[in-house]
Amino acid sequence: MQPIVLERGLTMTVAMLVGGLMFLATAGVMTTTPPAPQIFFAGLGLPLLLAGAREAIARPPRLRATSDGVWFGGGATIAWQEITAIYAPVVTVAVHGTSTKTSAIAFEFRNRRTVLRVPLRYWLAAPFSVGDVDVSTRDLKERADVLASKLEAMRVQASGEPS
Repeated sequence: MQPIVLERGLTMTVAMLVGGLMFLATAGVMTTTPPAPQIFFAGLGLPLLLAGAREAIARPPRLRATSDGVWFGGGATIAWQEITAIYAPVVTVAVHGTSTKTSAIAFEFRNRRTVLRVPLRYWLAAPFSVGDVDVSTRDLKERADVLASKLEAMRVQASGEPS
């Protein structure tokens, strides 16, 4: 089984770096206020800045699928037996009279608590995701439905489930 690796784009990395710097700058500007707002903004900015710097230096992939399971760019590898379905949802989003379709791969887990084993960014997005975890394919060359089909075939083959 050939591994499938989805490389990470730079958009979120740059957004985390800029957001972290903005929060830290806001904390630094608040010199005449009580320390609570400074601590709050520094507490938001420092983790964002460190996470963005880590991603900029290490450049981990967005997703890696091997015969062992799926790794979502951090956290533990989720075994194929814990995944019940992989598909490409088609969601049309309408904003200000213009509509667009999302491009993502959705993963459904046997147990909802499996979401707690993936990186924090997926925890925060889980309530708004179509599946338990949605991985964006916005800046990839291959279509989401093709990637989802390949991943689902890997899941069926590794877990031994009938197709």
